[in-house]
Amino acid sequence: MINTAGVDRLVVSSPAIVQVSPLSARLLMIQETRSLLTRIEKVKSFALYETMVPAAALSLAAQAAIERYLSQGRRELRQMGRALSRLESLPCPTIAAIEGPARGGGVEIALACDLRVMSTEADLGLVQITLGLTPGWGAGQRLLRLVGYSRALEWLLIGRVLTAQEALAYGLANIGSSPRQALQEALELARKIASQPATAVQAIKRLLRAGMLLSPELAAANEQTEFPPLWAAEAHLQAVEKFFRRT
Repeated sequence: MINTAGVDRLVVSSPAIVQVSPLSARLLMIQETRSLLTRIEKVKSFALYETMVPAAALSLAAQAAIERYLSQGRRELRQMGRALSRLESLPCPTIAAIEGPARGGGVEIALACDLRVMSTEADLGLVQITLGLTPGWGAGQRLLRLVGYSRALEWLLIGRVLTAQEALAYGLANIGSSPRQALQEALELARKIASQPATAVQAIKRLLRAGMLLSPELAAANEQTEFPPLWAAEAHLQAVEKFFRRT
């Protein structure tokens, strides 16, 4: 449920389910996928969206991903790909709070978010190569856009696991936190963003995403189309009026 600060939280999974059997884990992850698809569709009108991916859930996501590849194959692969594409294309910013080790599918989910907050106890590893696999939910392309071809290629080829400090240095994480404080830091960031005019927040996300997907010329033209409606919007007029009152 969205709260008065304009922030919503989605818990992708729970550390408690780390104790279940492999078969139960696979069924739970399939249910989580379907729930994620439904929740993402409902969240499109929210001013801000924040997602927490607990450490144990991240590890379980990788384990369940292996099970899905063996038993469900392409159907589940397409399902998660669609879910993360919808998550990525939400009009509002998304934040992943990572409290511990993240592997495989957990990293796929985190990279589909716009921003990432990592505790000092967290790390990120796209380790599919060690299982004879590639990323399958879009993380390869997202990693490429974030760190460039050479680094993405190296990390995927050797199954590199990055510490929180390394993730911050390479731009994979935005904020570091003390142990077990990633969620609180993510919520604080979410509240700061939610305090800004929602139309401007969404426009900034649109124009930056356009810059990743379009040519520089088209992206610049797109940015110019975003500006005029905001100039005449109520939020801007109120801000100008407030400024002149102060002076």
